[in-house]
Amino acid sequence: MGDEGAARLAGRVKRPHGVDEDGIRIGRILHSPVYRGHITNMELPPLTADMTLIQHGDVAGQAEPNIGGCSLPIFSNQNLRWLGQPILAVTGESPDAVDNWLSQVKLDIHESTVEPFVTDEFQRKKGNSFKVFQNAFQIIEENIVIPLQEGKRECAGVSCLKKKDFFQLHVETIWQGLLCRSIAEVLHVPIETVEVHSYDAGGGQSMQKTLWYPVHASIIAALLSQKADHSVCIPPSETGIGPSLAGAMIHLKEAINAQGQIIALDGDITINTGAFLPFEDEHTTRLILGIFSVY
Repeated sequence: MGDEGAARLAGRVKRPHGVDEDGIRIGRILHSPVYRGHITNMELPPLTADMTLIQHGDVAGQAEPNIGGCSLPIFSNQNLRWLGQPILAVTGESPDAVDNWLSQVKLDIHESTVEPFVTDEFQRKKGNSFKVFQNAFQIIEENIVIPLQEGKRECAGVSCLKKKDFFQLHVETIWQGLLCRSIAEVLHVPIETVEVHSYDAGGGQSMQKTLWYPVHASIIAALLSQKADHSVCIPPSETGIGPSLAGAMIHLKEAINAQGQIIALDGDITINTGAFLPFEDEHTTRLILGIFSVY
């Protein structure tokens, strides 16, 4: 298959290759316009006969699947956790009609005035390092900074081709296994009915090579396809679905003996997710142990 065919299947054009143009429907997502807040009121215009709407309460299976150690909500349930978070999704035969419908949605949002940086503290200890540091031959301290990557994030599209009870996803991703499992859990269908065709996103800092976007976007496309009982394409967007790429500040303090060996290590790690996301305790432990395993 040539580049044009792959581009169509990945949703970078409006019609995925291999599907009758009259059968594919266009999906759009309404995103949160704020970083943190609460939806106090939402008024939706009437849907036309060919349109299908899906929100938080319409998810039959797991509404907050574990993606990368974090329970990530597919749609906002009134509480808004990050800029660009999906609030609802709608699909229809005409892209213009879908866009017009979205433009008529009325949202009242109470934007949070709370300090945007929320800290959850985790401590993991092995042994007693206090005495070791007191008697150390040398103490070395170092700082590592990984900046949070915010700003404009252009995202390629995703297509879900539905054939009876079978869902075939076309998306740029390197997480095929996780994507299949997550979609099956959310749709509440056997994993054997979900298939992922992945395409290389190319080099550089592509959002499609990260974890959240391809899984999140594919889940929404599959949900729309399941409810509408049609194939659905979510075209490319300049608005990211998932949170920004996480950053971190790491402070390490190492106790060295006379032979130059590290005999104790203290680490202070601050992870900035760019969103209000509750990381699972097990994932946090694995993350910390993974960082310090090199020592």
